[in-house]
Amino acid sequence: MTKYLNHLHTPMKTVLLTSIMLTTLTAAASPALAEQFLCISSAQVSIDKHAVTSNQEAPTSEGSAEQQSLSWIVDTRRGWRRSDVDFFGGSCVEEQGYIVCKEQNLTFGEATLSLHPDHRNFLLVYMDYGLDALAFVGSCSKYPN
Repeated sequence: MTKYLNHLHTPMKTVLLTSIMLTTLTAAASPALAEQFLCISSAQVSIDKHAVTSNQEAPTSEGSAEQQSLSWIVDTRRGWRRSDVDFFGGSCVEEQGYIVCKEQNLTFGEATLSLHPDHRNFLLVYMDYGLDALAFVGSCSKYPN
């Protein structure tokens, strides 16, 4: 390409190079079509320095125990959020077919949600800086935009 640019006058080189740079930057900054998924937990594990607990259960009004399900909405362009929260946080990227969403602006830790390439299963790990962890696994489905 340099060989061809040498034959152009300086103003034309500047215009051409600027055009190439803007096209490249615009293509890199333009997100792909956004997809949204609803992910619902089916199991959870809490690990701290004192114990490991899994599938925490919440009593129902009838007195029986039922697993507490939580859900998240993943938007590949805007980030992700818990379904009972109005704003999106973090950011999502595609890595080797997985959609990986990270939130590192949490006051006491960070969280990573990973959506399997088939878009039907997920893993979410919250890690606080006190080295406690909370992990969720479950299933996902397309969510209407």
